[in-house]
Amino acid sequence: MTIKISVIIPTYNCIDYLPFAVSSVIKQNVKDMEIIVVDDGSTDGTQVWLANIIEKYPFIKVIQQHNLGVVTARNNAIAQAKGEYIAFLDADDYWYEDKLGPQLSYMQSHPKVSLSFSNYDHIDMDNQKIIDCFSYWPEFLSKIYRKQDTNYQTLFNASESIIATNVIGTSTVVAKKSALVATNGFDTKLKSASDWDMWIRLSQLGDVALSSRSTTAYLMRPSSITSNRLARLEAMSHIIDKYSILCRISKHAKNIALARLNSAYAEYYREQGKKLIPLIFDLIAIYKHPLFRNFRHLCHDLKRLMLVQSKG
Repeated sequence: MTIKISVIIPTYNCIDYLPFAVSSVIKQNVKDMEIIVVDDGSTDGTQVWLANIIEKYPFIKVIQQHNLGVVTARNNAIAQAKGEYIAFLDADDYWYEDKLGPQLSYMQSHPKVSLSFSNYDHIDMDNQKIIDCFSYWPEFLSKIYRKQDTNYQTLFNASESIIATNVIGTSTVVAKKSALVATNGFDTKLKSASDWDMWIRLSQLGDVALSSRSTTAYLMRPSSITSNRLARLEAMSHIIDKYSILCRISKHAKNIALARLNSAYAEYYREQGKKLIPLIFDLIAIYKHPLFRNFRHLCHDLKRLMLVQSKG
């Protein structure tokens, strides 16, 4: 059997979520598919569950590695994948019905496309929708020509758009395996944000397509929100500096990226209980890109600081 698409699912101690993620893939109306689950040394019963599931579904393949991280997990799976196309899904996310079929069909009929992605929903621990990704980034929505059309369409000036406003959810991505191999895989030297780095590199190798339809649920777990946040911010800074030069993006696009970065730093220090430091990053974000959201954050942090001073 010729495999059209390989779905890669890295996992580590996600037994509470992994079965639903795998089930959401199995339910897709796509033939000639394989699922590759990479277990990174789980100790929560994942291995037992995987041993049972592969007996029932022979198109599921398991790779075992020992605490090598998600970047190595994805690279190992890409190396063993038989599909012409690669889809990614994190173990605590899941796909909606008919996510994969239209996306794969579009890429097969548009061979110049190296990467495609879609909108997705942030959901809380009660499986309730918080907000969809594209709605949170109005500056990205402005770049979509047919906003009401949920079919896939080409993203104009993709590299610049991805650097300025990285709205790509890894669990929505389908990419050509040949393009992924040409990039030499995800960068293991980056401590974080290797996915963003990969999407920028793929955008240099071919067209990028997107759909405004939400196809995926992204779980906002407390641990996923706070873990390695500072490492990710440092990696983001490195990526912005690197690709602003390599991709020759406009000054405006770089300012949007820097505003987003400084806003993220403000959020990080706000969560650390700092009062003055978030204000500094708020002001830089506004200077770089005066979004209403950035002004709202500034007002919030000013109020916090004034409350502290009034109590002192």
